[in-house]
Amino acid sequence: MIGKLRQRLILQGRVESADAGGGVALSWSDIAEVWAEVTPQAGVEAVQAMHLRGSMRARVRLRYRPDVNSERRFLFK
Repeated sequence: MIGKLRQRLILQGRVESADAGGGVALSWSDIAEVWAEVTPQAGVEAVQAMHLRGSMRARVRLRYRPDVNSERRFLFK
């Protein structure tokens, strides 16, 4: 039985690499796919530079993983 953990999320970690100008380029690398419960809390849409931008704040519940911390992000849908 699946229970409440019905959505698939991708856990990603930051990858920093040197760029040609002497700075640092930031990218994200997939670490794992996890089952989670995602409950939307709030959302915002705005038009910036003629593009519609949106963000969503959500509560995410998943089984314990020692590699989930503030340096990670989740990719959802």
